Amino acid sequence: MHNLPPLPSLEEAQRIAEEQGVGRPLTDEEMVLARAASRDNQRRHLQTTKWSEALCKRQFHSLGIFLSKNRSDLIFLRGKGPIRMSTGVDFRGVAAIKGTAQGAQRTVTVMVEAKGFTIDNDEHGGWPVNSLSKGQRQYLEENRQAGGLSIVHLSAWKRDGELVASFIVSWLQWQHMEWELLQRAKGNYKGGSLRMPQDLDLIIHYAMLKQKGRWHPMEGHWLSGLLVPHGQPELL
Repeated sequence: MHNLPPLPSLEEAQRIAEEQGVGRPLTDEEMVLARAASRDNQRRHLQTTKWSEALCKRQFHSLGIFLSKNRSDLIFLRGKGPIRMSTGVDFRGVAAIKGTAQGAQRTVTVMVEAKGFTIDNDEHGGWPVNSLSKGQRQYLEENRQAGGLSIVHLSAWKRDGELVASFIVSWLQWQHMEWELLQRAKGNYKGGSLRMPQDLDLIIHYAMLKQKGRWHPMEGHWLSGLLVPHGQPELL
């Protein structure tokens, strides 16, 4: 099965036409198709965002970390009207982690950015790492430097909403992964996206698994030896 890319948006189609020196405007039929593709991409993005954020909260709940959604400000953009703009990363919470002394523990701030992407039925696809904005990166880095847990939660979905895989990655691990992707740049691939399944080896150790109705980090996951056991009840 071929991994066909989605139809470009109207703006992207016009940009490609200009770059290729196509000296004609889009036909009425092409305009209709481009607008329909743009609306479909927007709907898919919104739906995937809802899936990924809901999953993120459930998985952290299973770990005993209760996340709250960060407030979004209502701003006005010329030509687009009012939109919601996040004031930080998606979620904030607190977690009890093990201290250096035996039996000791401390409470830290947790900041989580939840990202999701869709893949084809043959489980091929990719997620652009630059989808993490400069502002989101700054929040994650500042929280890490202050001693908190800064995390990227990444989930892959099929178009019908079936979960393929999910991962909880620390901010430092994420930055290392981005560097590794750049080392793999070759030909048309510039290292700017996490590809499925080609780059799965870089992230598989951070996977979350569901057993008996409850989410667990896979064996050897960095969170396993860090969090204080909480005895959270099973989640269905």
